[in-house]
Amino acid sequence: MKLDFVRSNHIDIKDRRKLLHLVRDSFEDPIHGLNLHAFTSQTYEPGRENLLLIRDNGKPIACALTIKRSVRTTVGKASFLSAGSVAVAKASRGRGLGKRLVRGLVELAQEQHCDGIYLQGISSFYTKLGFHACLSRSETSLELASIHRAPEVYSRPLDDSDLPSVAALYEHQAQNNILTALRTTDDWDWLVNHATPSYFFHKPRVVIESGGVVGYFCTDPDDPSRIREFVSYETEVALTSCLSAIANQPEIEHTQPLRVMTPRNSQLTALLHRRLSGEYIEHVRQDGGQLMYLLDPERSLNDVLHHLFAEVFALQTQPGGQIHVQNSQGRPILKIAIPQIAAFVYGYRSVVWWFDQAYEEIYRRVMQTAVPFIYQGDNL
Repeated sequence: MKLDFVRSNHIDIKDRRKLLHLVRDSFEDPIHGLNLHAFTSQTYEPGRENLLLIRDNGKPIACALTIKRSVRTTVGKASFLSAGSVAVAKASRGRGLGKRLVRGLVELAQEQHCDGIYLQGISSFYTKLGFHACLSRSETSLELASIHRAPEVYSRPLDDSDLPSVAALYEHQAQNNILTALRTTDDWDWLVNHATPSYFFHKPRVVIESGGVVGYFCTDPDDPSRIREFVSYETEVALTSCLSAIANQPEIEHTQPLRVMTPRNSQLTALLHRRLSGEYIEHVRQDGGQLMYLLDPERSLNDVLHHLFAEVFALQTQPGGQIHVQNSQGRPILKIAIPQIAAFVYGYRSVVWWFDQAYEEIYRRVMQTAVPFIYQGDNL
């Protein structure tokens, strides 16, 4: 059995059908098959090897799909592989193929000069392979009765003429918020032309007010009352207009709250506290969530510390997997376990063994704003 890195649009029709069967057989949710369709269209050119494939006598028995993301961070940009639909055929499980796929993901990330990998998965499996939990699913649940209805604001399906406005709106927000994926022209082409049936960009709709686009949103394939991607200008007026357009959709179940997948400290949660009725919810799974793997955690830690404090630091790896950090005067300022570095670097969690108080105050002040402007737990 051989592990191959291939371009998803280069597999033939026969293998594509076998892959679809493999993915559908591996997951209960049929959306994974739709996600695979978004990658394997022969008209989609990924520009790189984006599919890991293990065959047994020519038959696909394990696979993993990847998207390469450029993410704006506290130190500029970082490059990540987002891995999805990591699947092993039921009849082939227990043979170490899942671990082999993960090793392949690390190898592919190294070849493509990435800083790390992130995915949704079972913690007990991935943490044994060097991944670390960094983010829980979260959403803002809004009572529809508390949303002001503006009849002059409406939504309609996104079409090609809307793309410049939508891309500009997303880019404006992405440049002003860290920990957000920066989308290229090719990314938008894939999302609009291939990914609208999938989780990645499901049935996008634009919000129109006074003849112009003021926001857009994508629904959950399984629940139209759950909004997966929600982007608007970060003013209270724009947010309220977009919520009005969403709430006015006939597909919305008016006996249920409107649930918008949102990160902590978002503008929407701030609006909730000021004017709306509802609650912010984090769905903490004991054995699942978003997991991250850094290819060089010590370098990532050093880059963030240097950027935040404009000093040269010395990092020493201790027995037991701790990193001790000294500042330019040789004073200890941080002691952190290697498994906590990913969360520390990207601000998802700040649990450390020990952090000098003066440095910690600056770190916390910066990281309080270190959130994506939309929820991107599945595709950062």
